[in-house]
Amino acid sequence: MKTPVRGEPVTSRLQAVIRGCRHGTDLKKKVAISNVAKKKKKKKKKKKKKKKKKKKKKKKKKKKKKKIS
Repeated sequence: MKTPVRGEPVTSRLQAVIRGCRHGTDLKKKVAISNVAKKKKKKKKKKKKKKKKKKKKKKKKKKKKKKIS
């Protein structure tokens, strides 16, 4: 399918998607907005920052000394 030129009618959202101009369409007026509607920009993926886990300190138990009777 050819790229919709500016102001060319686009009948539906689906058709717009098929023609690769969804981001370049005015669906209320149902026309292609951009001339280069087919050229889609690649979205950059955001890197997720890893959260560092805090280590819990273990409490040492005091040993009770046995009294020698």
